[in-house]
Amino acid sequence: PVLREATRCVAHAAIRNRGTTVGSLVHADPAAELPAVLALLSGAVTLVSTGGSRTVPAAGFFLGALTSAARPDELATEAVFPIPPPRTGTAWLELSRRSGDYALCGTGVLVTLDEDLRVTRVRAAYSGVGDVPVALDLTGVAAGRSYDAVDWAAAGALASAGVDPGDDIHASAAYRRHLAGVLTARAGRLAARRAVPVG
Repeated sequence: PVLREATRCVAHAAIRNRGTTVGSLVHADPAAELPAVLALLSGAVTLVSTGGSRTVPAAGFFLGALTSAARPDELATEAVFPIPPPRTGTAWLELSRRSGDYALCGTGVLVTLDEDLRVTRVRAAYSGVGDVPVALDLTGVAAGRSYDAVDWAAAGALASAGVDPGDDIHASAAYRRHLAGVLTARAGRLAARRAVPVG
C-alpha cells in the first residue's frame, strides 16, 4: 500500500503515465518518492550488463544526488519492493508548496505489531532531506508498547535529530528537520492503526 500511496504524490498524471518506477530509481533524485519507498522497504534493484547481472540493495544503490550504483554499461531491469510481514501498517505523507512539486519533505513509516498488538518494529524513510533517501530505525521509542500507546512525538523528535538536510531556495534546513519530525509522528500514528488486523 505504501508504494501506491507514494506514487500518487509523484508529480502530475502525465508524468506518472510516461515515467517508469525503475527509471525513477536509477535517476536517484533525493527528493523523489520512489527511492525513499525502496529504502523504507529495504528493497533492491537488479542491474544487467553483458558481463552478467547483480542485485544491489537500496542501502547501497543510492550513492549521491542523481547518482546511483548503476555503471555506464548496466541497465536496470527490475526493482523489488518486499512485502512487509503480517500485522504491518504503512503510511506515506509529504508536504510540497504546490501540487505536483517535489516535496520539501516526504516521509514513509512502517510499523509491525506482534500478536498482542504491541510494536516490534518501526522504520521510517525520507525524501528531500539529504543527498540520498534517508532510512531510520525508530523501533527503540516504541518497542513493546501497544500500537495506540506509542509516543509518536518522541519518534518525531528522533527523526528530526536523525536527518541532516541542507538549506536551499525552497526551505531552510531547520524547517525540513521540523517537517521530518511532524510527518513522522503523523505517519507513524496512521501506520500503527493500519497494522491492526481488520475483523
